[in-house]
Parts: sequence; structure tokens; C-alpha cells
Amino acid sequence: LFLRSIDVEHRWFKYHSIFSDYLAAQLARTEPHIVRDLHATAAHWFRDHGYQEDAIYHSIEAGKPELAAEILADWIPDLVRTARLRAVERLAKMVPRQAFEKHPMLLWGHTWALLFLNQPEPAHQSLMEFEQSLQKAGSHPDMVTSLLVLKCAEALITDQSYCNFPWLDSLAIETGDMAKHRCFEMNALANAKAISRLEKGLFTEAKEFALLGESLAARGEAACRGAYS
Repeated sequence: LFLRSIDVEHRWFKYHSIFSDYLAAQLARTEPHIVRDLHATAAHWFRDHGYQEDAIYHSIEAGKPELAAEILADWIPDLVRTARLRAVERLAKMVPRQAFEKHPMLLWGHTWALLFLNQPEPAHQSLMEFEQSLQKAGSHPDMVTSLLVLKCAEALITDQSYCNFPWLDSLAIETGDMAKHRCFEMNALANAKAISRLEKGLFTEAKEFALLGESLAARGEAACRGAYS
């Protein structure tokens, strides 16, 4: 009477919403001091079992925005790589902005999402915040490369010329073993180099870079690769 299945395999169930609301109200009235602790417990359980969005929600309800930021920072590379861009936009709004500076990957992912969602002004602001966060933190070389690739992507998406990036030719494309989101980044870099070669009329080199970008996107299982190739 009070339970209903929420999956086809009948492994997950939830209380009827009226009954659930009643129980939550009763708990808040009789033992309000444990509500946040229960949300915190739920956040850790969901995180440990791969339900990141639920974990982020319960982290916020538990009054632990830093935990929510940490979970999203770990998850956001996969969200961007697989083009779950609206999810990035929605979840980023749940995390306090001051937490972003402590987790540069949040700014990295938010910038990519805003660029692909055709929001150039917020994307540029996020990109500037990403650069500032790296300057404050004393960034790892990999993160510097990530910043430069993002600048290339911004130029591509906003129809700027790559002639403004004299460092583009010297920025190496990584092809060894790497995380899938890094393959996604290297795909973007390869395509930036391809387009810069097209601007110079170097069509054979442009094709070589485009093919390399396509192979890197395939390795990274990047849903957004069609935006470049």
C-alpha cells in the first residue's frame, strides 16, 4: 500500500509521496537534530555506490557543501565527456560558488558545459575564474594544458582566430595511456591544430590532425567529438 517500485527489475522501492512526506515531517518534528546526520550518511552511501547526483543532493541537505563540491569535482570530467551538459549546469548551481576555487576541476567542467551550451559570456567568466584558481594554487602542468585547450575551444566555438595563440604549435598532443577525459581534451587540441592549419592553407597537415583528433575522441568515448571533427 505504501511502497511502489521505481525500476523494472523491482530492486528499488520508495514510499508513496504522501506517506514519505508524513514520515519526514514527523522526523523533523520529533528528532530534528538527527536529520542532517541522516542526510550525511545517505550522501556517503550514495557516493560509495556510484549514485553521485543523489550524493550531491544529500550532501547539500546535510549542510556539507564541501562534500558536494568534492563529489561533483570527481564526477564532472565524465559528465562533460559524455555530454551531460545540462546536468553539469544544474548541479553546479547547487554547489556554493566559493567551493569552486578549491576545486579547479569544477571550473574546468563548468566552462566546457557553458561553451557547448552556447553561453559564451558565462563561459568566459568561468574560464577566467579557472585561470585565476590555477594561479593561486600553483597549478600542475597538466592543468595548465587543460587551461590552454579550453582557450582553444573557446576560440573555436566563438569564431575567433587561432593566430592569437602563438603557443598552439608548441603545445604537444598526448597520445599515451591517459584518462578518458584527457583523451577528450587531446581531441579538442588536435582539432584546434587542424583548424589552425586550415587557416594557413596547410590542408594535408589539417587532415592529419583531424584524423588524430577523431581517434582520440573515440578512445575517450567522447560524445561531443562531432562538435570538432
